[in-house]
Amino acid sequence: MRQWVSDEQIESAIASLFATEARWADGIPGVRDVAKALRARVGHAGTNERIRAALNRVRARPGAAPGPAQADIVWAERARELQAVVERKDQKIGELERELVAMRERAELAEHRELAHQDMYLGQIYDLRQELKAREALRPRGVHPDVYLAAKRELHAAQCENAELRARLSETEPRPNVEEGS
Repeated sequence: MRQWVSDEQIESAIASLFATEARWADGIPGVRDVAKALRARVGHAGTNERIRAALNRVRARPGAAPGPAQADIVWAERARELQAVVERKDQKIGELERELVAMRERAELAEHRELAHQDMYLGQIYDLRQELKAREALRPRGVHPDVYLAAKRELHAAQCENAELRARLSETEPRPNVEEGS
């Protein structure tokens, strides 16, 4: 179903273009510009013929479109606005450049600190390794396996001899008689 756009809606869109767009200060917007504004406002634009007719009606009204004298005033105001925008942008650029310099300085300082910490920890690790080597040199080394086995055999033989002597000793000692005491 086709939707209709009223003449009032078209003329309202033209008026809003004059109010919001500084580029129309010295002339009247084209059909495409009005159609785009209508699509944004209403969702559809209507026909080009109706938009062109509305533009012709606005042009025919006295004072509807700015004249050359008004255009000079509007352009001068626009130039002042643009100059103010440029100055604000220049200030912002200066601020951003100062922030960038400060960020670089902070990054360089952080890098310097990081390298200093790495050097410090590298020295500490080296010192600890040297201390460990010194301690290992003082630590007694293990026993040769042959020496260990010989000592184990001697211990076992001594334990067997001890057990044998205890057995003999227990045989030679008199036993208390359990029956005599009752």
